[in-house]
Amino acid sequence: MVGAAETEFISDPDALADALLELREPIAVDTEFHAEYRYRPKLMLIQLRDAAGRELVIDATTIRDLRPLGAALSGRRLLLHAAIADIPLLVYRAGMTPPAPGTVTDTQVLAGFAGLGYPRNLGLLLEAALGVSSSTSYGLSNWEHRPLSPQQLNYALEDVRHLHALAEALTERAGASAQLAREAVDELLARELADVNPDSLWREIPAAEVLDARGREILRRLAGWRERQARSGDRPPYQLCSNAVLLDVSRRQPKSKDELLMNRKAPRGVAKRHGEFLVSVVRDVWKLPVDALPASVARSPDERAAELLLEAWAAAVELQESVASRLLLPRWLKRRILDARRRGEPVSLVGWRHQWSDDLRALLEGRLALRVGAAGPGIEKVD
Repeated sequence: MVGAAETEFISDPDALADALLELREPIAVDTEFHAEYRYRPKLMLIQLRDAAGRELVIDATTIRDLRPLGAALSGRRLLLHAAIADIPLLVYRAGMTPPAPGTVTDTQVLAGFAGLGYPRNLGLLLEAALGVSSSTSYGLSNWEHRPLSPQQLNYALEDVRHLHALAEALTERAGASAQLAREAVDELLARELADVNPDSLWREIPAAEVLDARGREILRRLAGWRERQARSGDRPPYQLCSNAVLLDVSRRQPKSKDELLMNRKAPRGVAKRHGEFLVSVVRDVWKLPVDALPASVARSPDERAAELLLEAWAAAVELQESVASRLLLPRWLKRRILDARRRGEPVSLVGWRHQWSDDLRALLEGRLALRVGAAGPGIEKVD
């Protein structure tokens, strides 16, 4: 049982070093940050609550070197809500070692294995699982302004104050699926912390599937360029060029700045700063042979039907087995399954999802049926 709270606001490096010495695991962790106008969010506060009820609020605006904090959290058992938002920030800004498998409990993911849906807002989850009401009115506070108000500090601490009790309640509710939840957290964090190949990002841009082969190569190059520029300048990609601009260039393929500006909605500022580069990419792509261009990412009618079938199956599993469909079948996995099916390769689910592999194959082979009746959606084998 977590004891009575003892709260410390820490804005001095020496005080931070002392405060981190006696943290008892598991440690509840949350952060407040400003994500606007940056590639990676700017860390403002780190809130901790340990198993003894000790609460720390660490001021990241005055303590520039957060490596002692990163070291203190590395290798420890941690409790978070929506860990994919906080853990990468602590890794990149505080030098924390990426968590080892099984060391992070994420109450948002646990809820997805306890029949409460995913992703679920912390305030709503506290109400549903513990009957605790929490304030949501300070979520968009200016966390850089000092001094922080008592209301801001209380809001920040609410995000860690109940995590021990919430994790315990959700673990009991999830039962045997709690182990799957831990494995799902490991997978989510590994994917979030992995280096993304900038040249693969074009596939995620809506409307990429309507482009011709040269348009796809133009979009591939432009999306990769934008991502690299954003990383190096610590700016959000959309500030350099919106998706609409990249798609317009990829579709119309202008070979001069005059042609670029023939679209009356083309942003003049983007054309001024990057116009020569944009049209140079178009000219370079037109020099390539057709067999060097990317294959289409458009889905055939058959593949679109298969995609809808997969989504319906995942929804039925959620209703029957309390495993959130967005965890069971995220976009990246759905795409991988459809690509394997297109190539005629075996389809399977690896990792924590392996127990559903046989059903997935049976579904795609027509040996498993989905039904909707008075008793609700269900799954049944076909004779």
